[in-house]
Amino acid sequence: MSPKRELLPRTNDRLPVKDYAERDDVRKRVDALGLTLAGETLTEKAARDNVVVLAPGVHTLPSVATPGLLVEGFGRALVKSGVLVGSADVVFDGIHFAGVDSPIVTVAAAARVVFRSCVFERTDARLSAADNYVSVFAGGLAIFVGCVFRGAQTAGVIVTNAGGAANVGIVGCSNRTGRAHNNVTTIFEV
Repeated sequence: MSPKRELLPRTNDRLPVKDYAERDDVRKRVDALGLTLAGETLTEKAARDNVVVLAPGVHTLPSVATPGLLVEGFGRALVKSGVLVGSADVVFDGIHFAGVDSPIVTVAAAARVVFRSCVFERTDARLSAADNYVSVFAGGLAIFVGCVFRGAQTAGVIVTNAGGAANVGIVGCSNRTGRAHNNVTTIFEV
């Protein structure tokens, strides 16, 4: 691939070579961070054990199914609701999940998920008794460590689990909704 040439105004017939080098250096350093920018499609380059770092902004992750995936939030990375974690072993770290869909995140029967330091927020108070933030299918495994649940939840539950209570753990989280969880093991929640 050949480098692109830029059209810059000439000053005394000399081009600012130093500016090119500085700009290229900054571009290389930013690319090395491996950030997925807001609006970009999540790409998993390998068949397993990918790391995706979401830059600040609004992201859409409709489906996640690659084993060993680590999704990290950088700054204020916001993920719209409607996330389906399929047959995968996934860690979400520092992600802000928000939206009006019920549930915001669905954990499929074959999935194993760790939510670490995540925020789950409903942005709409029009909910029924069947509505929830996170839904775990029977057979799915999930653990929430240091997460925050907030928003205007007037009915329903926060995390609902169709399987055994030992399959879903809530550890050291903050529930600011005033609503309970359904069929989960809770260890210290404020």
